[in-house]
Amino acid sequence: RDAKEGERIKTLTGVERELSPVNLLIADKGGPIAVAGVVGGAHSAVQQNTKRVLLESAYFNPYRIRRSAKALASQTESSYRFERSVDIQGVKKAQDLAIDLILRLAGGELRAIKDIYPKPYEPKRIFLSLEKYRRYAGEDFDREFISKTLTALEIPHKLLRCGLEVDVPSHRSFDISRDVDIVEELLRVKGYQNLPSEVLSLPSRPFRFLTLEDRIRELFKARGFNEVITFSFEGKELYQKLSLQEPNLQIVNPLVKSERFLRNSLLPSLLRVCIENNKRHNYSMAIFEVGKVFDEGERNHLAFLMTGYKSLYPEEEYSPYDGLSLVLDLLRLYAERVEGESSRLEFLHPNIQRVFKVEGKRVGFFGMLHPKLQKELEIKHRVFVGEFDLECFKEGVGSYKPISTYPPVVRDITLVVDKGVDVDKLINHIRGKDMVEEVKVFSVYTDSKLGEGKKSVSFRVVFRSMNSTLSDAEVNELVEGLVKELEGLFSARLR
Repeated sequence: RDAKEGERIKTLTGVERELSPVNLLIADKGGPIAVAGVVGGAHSAVQQNTKRVLLESAYFNPYRIRRSAKALASQTESSYRFERSVDIQGVKKAQDLAIDLILRLAGGELRAIKDIYPKPYEPKRIFLSLEKYRRYAGEDFDREFISKTLTALEIPHKLLRCGLEVDVPSHRSFDISRDVDIVEELLRVKGYQNLPSEVLSLPSRPFRFLTLEDRIRELFKARGFNEVITFSFEGKELYQKLSLQEPNLQIVNPLVKSERFLRNSLLPSLLRVCIENNKRHNYSMAIFEVGKVFDEGERNHLAFLMTGYKSLYPEEEYSPYDGLSLVLDLLRLYAERVEGESSRLEFLHPNIQRVFKVEGKRVGFFGMLHPKLQKELEIKHRVFVGEFDLECFKEGVGSYKPISTYPPVVRDITLVVDKGVDVDKLINHIRGKDMVEEVKVFSVYTDSKLGEGKKSVSFRVVFRSMNSTLSDAEVNELVEGLVKELEGLFSARLR
């Protein structure tokens, strides 16, 4: 019978244990005699003056015994054997052997035998086809070897024209349940090293070079970033400090109680990495993560963080324009037109933050961590962060764009514009011009000499033609035309 909740038994080890319905008992009217398949009770133990012995030979469900032993945190020789299954047909043989030993060696007298076997074992019949054997073994069906092997393993079988029929014996009922188990038995005896080997012939298929995530990883690694992989489990502390929407999906059995929520943003994970590195005096880093966040469903996000000095240029500290340039390069992989707008995220510096839209839909943000928050988190240098929802990006088919065989021409252009002019709009306009291969902001400068409400922005522009080497005169003409357009659109003037 099943144990009752709170029922107790003193075992052979001398320990009194509290039982639950998970435990299976051998009991009489007086109460538990033993925990079935695990351990016997102390009050029914055999002693020196014992005259009458009740001998039990049984079969128990392996899974039930495993659960019972685990619930008691007690693994015994008995449980080790029963949870791995015993031969149900061998129960009577074991009983007869034990009785014979007692009668011959201890001079006992057999009084009675009671056999309870309500559901006799019926062998499971399994069919193995010739085709399946060839597919798994890689060789033809050798009838003589197969019949000889199964006979030696005491597995009843019948050879058919189209395969093999097996009746699973009781002593193998726990580990032979499918046709592939029969193949495994045959190959185990034959020896895997004796199987014929051949080179696989695979069909040639078009290979898609890079997935969405792969292209993003290539971009960030080329900019000197290191990829990190963090746990999806979070606490609420950092979310509260950042004034982010707190995660609400809670794990029933968390590894750590303080981290029992599934994250809905990658940003706290990256900040945790930054904080831990700062504690170890590693103040400069550029890291990114592509991973899942959880809310009503699962979504793929990208987040990145920059702080301190650049690994590729150790004398240069990261600036907002490094992040802005990176974001625009990222978004240009999937959209021709990117819109940037000011935002009011509380955890970012009020004057250094942007949200980005593609086709009117918000896809992410970039900005500098608020100085007060930076100080509170004990991070030494300015921190620039961004996060983007990759589900909003369109996975394009892609098209071939040849690489120019002609040399580039680099020009630095410095413009004076109103302080209210968005730098990303200037970058987008310059990038859209013919012969412009790359644009990068390397300096933003404000001074009273420039005029009230003015700022100076310096661009490094790379020109390259697909058809010929550009001359200085041609590049000068392109620059003059570009500056005239910027003067008309943004009231810019060449400094």
